[in-house]
Amino acid sequence: MPRQMTLIGFYKIPTAHYTGMWRHPHSATNLLDPALPMHAAKVLEEGLFDMIFMSDGIVTPATFGDRFDETLRSGSQGALELEPSVVLSMMATATSRIGLGGTMSTTFMPPFHIARILGSLDVLSGGRAAWNIVTSHNDVQAQNFGSDTILPADQRYDRADEVTEAVTGLWSSWEADAVVVDKQTGVFVDPEKVHHVDYEGEHVKVRGPLSIPRSAQGRPVLMQAGSSNRGMEFGARWGEIIFVMGHTPEALHKQRAAMRAKVAELGRNPDDLKVAALVQPIIGETEAIAREKQEFIRSTVSVDAALAVLSAHTGIDLSAMPRDTAVSAIVDQLGGPGARGTAALLNQANDAGTDGITLEEAARKFGASGLTPQVVGTGEQVAEQLRELFDAEAADGFMIDPTEMPGTFESFTRAVVPHLQRMGVFRTEYAGETLRDVLGLPSVVS
Repeated sequence: MPRQMTLIGFYKIPTAHYTGMWRHPHSATNLLDPALPMHAAKVLEEGLFDMIFMSDGIVTPATFGDRFDETLRSGSQGALELEPSVVLSMMATATSRIGLGGTMSTTFMPPFHIARILGSLDVLSGGRAAWNIVTSHNDVQAQNFGSDTILPADQRYDRADEVTEAVTGLWSSWEADAVVVDKQTGVFVDPEKVHHVDYEGEHVKVRGPLSIPRSAQGRPVLMQAGSSNRGMEFGARWGEIIFVMGHTPEALHKQRAAMRAKVAELGRNPDDLKVAALVQPIIGETEAIAREKQEFIRSTVSVDAALAVLSAHTGIDLSAMPRDTAVSAIVDQLGGPGARGTAALLNQANDAGTDGITLEEAARKFGASGLTPQVVGTGEQVAEQLRELFDAEAADGFMIDPTEMPGTFESFTRAVVPHLQRMGVFRTEYAGETLRDVLGLPSVVS
């Protein structure tokens, strides 16, 4: 069968990477109504998407002016963070095939808690769950969980390795046929097929077993998005879906090739890895209309809202910094690899070198898309641009970043998916029953 594209919908409220998404005239206003996420999931399932995905910030950013006022007032990233597993459970009841991916931090959550929550979602959804493994990255997040400061990056990844080892061990603590439920013999579960884990590392310790049997797919699919060297090592060991972002086909191709090479070095099959590039489609009835929509999005960006998000990303209070400051002048102040990566993307997005963009210009670019590459045009043109990236092996698929909620998902499903299907790069029906079946990943049931 020809190689097939992976599609993932990024569900985020009140904004995704476009800071004004909730204010868009076509966005829903019922942000806290369970009907909204359920509808979004159903729309993406209608479009045969592999998965709907939720991130989790676990903090209300207060870096900008040392207050959270602008974040809350503008409804920018972090103003509202619903717990993903709860929302995904609601989505599960409204759908039957689409995957359900959610973020949980290995820095703050113990292995048994992660394994139990996601194991429950996986079992009750029929094997459709996925775990986006993150380490979290700043002191403010740590302060919400009883610590003054965050662990150094390498230690966070060392802990993440241990947590993931423990979580996957817990998911394997029940053999596939442990559940009997035999009324005649009175045996509910065969105790010989349930095992202690007895995991002990430097950072975490858990006895097990889990109190939940294996799901139809064995365990949730593992996702990751680290871009540092240590993050890529972690992703190569554990990741089955890797999220990447790049502004040129060459940059994306380089990231995908590097991840596949690292995966192969560890003895894994690179074809068991899906590299998904983040893109922001802007779709119009004509290309001119799509360009007008793109310009409308740019025109509605609040610079203060964007600077509040940039402050949270970089760890620097940008509220009092002159807006004509060159981005290159900020780089030396950045506090970590994630922040330096943000600055590098700003410069890359500008296509003018490290001295070519001011703080205000950067904020306007960041506020419009979070630096996510925009794919603009008619449904057919957007499909063709994605197909070209896919055929060039720049990505195995795409995470669709919305500018309207749920309008982007509706437009993409109805205007882009049929063209991808006609081109032969996207499914016309779901294969199998579980998320691993849909993704073409090996089952871990044994």
